[in-house]
Amino acid sequence: CVNNHDMPDAAEAIIRALTEPESVLVQVATSGFGVKVLLSSLSLKMWVRTSVSARLFGADDTAGSHSRTNVIRTLIFNPESSTLLKRALRLETATQRRAQFVTTLWGLLEQMKDAKGHPEYDKMVAFLQRL
Repeated sequence: CVNNHDMPDAAEAIIRALTEPESVLVQVATSGFGVKVLLSSLSLKMWVRTSVSARLFGADDTAGSHSRTNVIRTLIFNPESSTLLKRALRLETATQRRAQFVTTLWGLLEQMKDAKGHPEYDKMVAFLQRL
C-alpha cells in the first residue's frame, strides 16, 4: 500500500506517531496516508507492531491521562482509524497485552454510552464481542 517513492514519508509518519505528542499521533492516525502507513507497519517486524499498538492503546501512558481517552475516542469514531485499532488488536499475539487493550477499549466504550447508535461505536462493540 506504500510504494518505494513514499518510503521516506512513511518512515517519518511512523516515527512522528510513535515519538511526538498525542496530538500528532491523532493527526497521523486519522489522515488517509497515515492510516495506510500505520496499517502497513503492523505487518512489519514484531517490535514495530508492538510499538505502534502500545502507542495506539496508551500502554506507554503511565498517567492514564484524559488526553489518552480522547485519542482513542477520536480513533474509534474515524472509520479508517477504527480499522487500524481493530487490526492492531487482531495482530497482537501477547495474550496479556491483548487483554489489556481490550479492557481499555471496553472501559472507554462504557464511558461513551451516549454514543450508542453511532455506526463506529456499534461496530467497535460488535468487534470486541466477537474477539
